[in-house]
Amino acid sequence: MQNGGGNPEDYDFEGVFESQIDWQNQYSLRNWITRLNLDCRGDALIISLFGSYEFFGQLVACMVFPPLADLFGRKLFTFIGMGLQTFVFIGLIAFKKYQAYYLLIFVLGNAVIIRYLIAYAHLMEFVAQKQNLITGVFLFLDGLVYIYSPMFLMYIVHSTQYFVWIALGISLFSIFLLGFIFHMPESLKYSLAKQDISKFENDMDYICEMNKATDAQRDHINQLVIRYCDQVRLEKQSAKAEKEAQLGQRQKISRLCKDKESLYNLALMIVTWVSTSFTYFLVIFLVKYLPGSLYMNQMVSGFSVIGYLIVPMLAPKFDNRRIMLMGYIISIVFLMAMLLYETEFLETAGEFTYSVIFFLFKTGVSMVFISLFVIHQDLFSTKFLATSYGLCNTVSRVATLAAPIAAEISNRAIPVGIMLALNVIALIAAYFLKMKDIRRHTQLSSASSL
Repeated sequence: MQNGGGNPEDYDFEGVFESQIDWQNQYSLRNWITRLNLDCRGDALIISLFGSYEFFGQLVACMVFPPLADLFGRKLFTFIGMGLQTFVFIGLIAFKKYQAYYLLIFVLGNAVIIRYLIAYAHLMEFVAQKQNLITGVFLFLDGLVYIYSPMFLMYIVHSTQYFVWIALGISLFSIFLLGFIFHMPESLKYSLAKQDISKFENDMDYICEMNKATDAQRDHINQLVIRYCDQVRLEKQSAKAEKEAQLGQRQKISRLCKDKESLYNLALMIVTWVSTSFTYFLVIFLVKYLPGSLYMNQMVSGFSVIGYLIVPMLAPKFDNRRIMLMGYIISIVFLMAMLLYETEFLETAGEFTYSVIFFLFKTGVSMVFISLFVIHQDLFSTKFLATSYGLCNTVSRVATLAAPIAAEISNRAIPVGIMLALNVIALIAAYFLKMKDIRRHTQLSSASSL
């Protein structure tokens, strides 16, 4: 899709596509293409491969980077992710060949996974008491792209290249901010899990200095560290701990498989990740076929990111598993309403009613999506945290490859029915999750979020 080219009025869309889009509607694709002077050129395969390469990049990243982060720490890969993003944005500005874009899109897929599964997890370990809030704010800002991008293109400039320059500026600013201003430390939990006490103390001193901690607070933290180390020594012999530290990633996964509770939770989390990811991506492809106004449905889909801010409000009263259950229940209820609409039981309800139903359904999906990231902290030890993210996302990314195909099923009730069935299964899986006992780490987590 690029600026310039022929007039869409010269093409007989109705004779080429079978769809439910009203081309005469003021919000139809024809009008968007006309206003922005867009023209799709080139082979359809060339265009479709852009999405495929990004998904492939995400799939590879899920298998490679989270296990490496468990071995070498979160900080290194947080900066690697920002570096990859910067490389992509520079490449998008410098090169104009689609072959180069394929490589850049593949690299971008890797950077996206590093950001979600490693950088966000790294940040959450610093803000133990505000995990839901911080994650919710970031995902909320991500989701706002679907709202302000169309407005930016419609009323300010008609070139998407401005977005690339903005993204490059934000990426460079983030590297400068974290690398040279705040000197982002390593994960405190990771340092403790690796028994690197000197590294932990140096990073904690820096955090205390940044937060202007009192001497009393510093002494309290030191006492907690000593207590934690004593507990670790009582649980494990030093020789066994050293052997554990030297285990390769393959051996670590083998150990994980022997941990029945972690394996049990991992299997259930894979089910929830598959359901939520498939639903999230299926809606992206299905929205153009849903009843009502295409423009209204897309805007409603964007505003549903309010779900990312609802979760932090519920966090003080409910644990992450219960919030997940609430999100799934909301999604299921309004998926049933959407299914009734598709089967003509609610056909007379009107487009506005459907948009409200769609908004509430997507809000439930957003609530589950943020909970999926945060709940790993409650289910898996720090040593397997990034690996658990990687395994869940590897399986879910493979499953979502079928989402674009499901969206094209002529009977629109079938994709909605698939989402409904998956969310019911995920609801059951989330119900049986076993939250680990994290009381021993609670005080240290609180200290790390001064």
